[in-house]
Amino acid sequence: MDLKFQESAISQIQSLAEKDVHSILISGLRGTGKTHIAKLFASYKGINTFHTVKPKVADLKDMIDSSYRLQDKQVICIENLDDGKSAAAQVILKYLEEPLPNVYVIVTCVNSSKLPDTIISRSISVQLSTPRVNELQQYARSLNAQRYTAYKDYTVFSTCKSLSDVKTILSLTLDQVKYYDSFENIKPLFKQSSDTILWTLGHYYDNSKSNCILALRCIRKSSDDIKIRQLALDSLLALEDGKLSETAILGKFVLNVKVS
Repeated sequence: MDLKFQESAISQIQSLAEKDVHSILISGLRGTGKTHIAKLFASYKGINTFHTVKPKVADLKDMIDSSYRLQDKQVICIENLDDGKSAAAQVILKYLEEPLPNVYVIVTCVNSSKLPDTIISRSISVQLSTPRVNELQQYARSLNAQRYTAYKDYTVFSTCKSLSDVKTILSLTLDQVKYYDSFENIKPLFKQSSDTILWTLGHYYDNSKSNCILALRCIRKSSDDIKIRQLALDSLLALEDGKLSETAILGKFVLNVKVS
């Protein structure tokens, strides 16, 4: 993966590997290459054993238990710890209090303010950059130049903010890409029943499930109604917060638009 826009972070990771730092916190938006940077650390250390684990208490405890049984050097990467419950962070905090000499722990997150201060204080922080438009375009070309050329002028591609967004959009069919352009004239849809609106916003033309985040981004970008754009933004922020499900947030969005 070519991450030229992360040159500063990559240089810092290389330095931390040379200094033999055992606890690192990598922060950055989703899709900016946090896990890839963590893998680079392992490669700089010459470590072949690299584990990724989601921020679930049971998974973390299993990974920790297995780490005590391995004598070889290993890197454990906890992905987006801020997505997990506080109990997950406490499990990692206790592990960091009694570090193993052969284990390197890398915690990634989107929002470090959601993590306990003690995890931050016990780790060296690395902040990733957000890719610029031209860097996302270059990345898209490197993945699939033909699809990039076909999709680049559609609204949904202009909403890309991360590498994962690019991957997601390039994986769509042309009909699915065109589906998001239909939100340019969204007002007539809100004259329908709430169930019809929810289905339309949540499904492609072939009735398969669409991407809620992309749908809301396109509505925010395309709608000529300032209230609808604001409500779409509010919904996107609620999705980032992660306290409600996509279905609940989309339902609230529809209700708020209908009564506005």
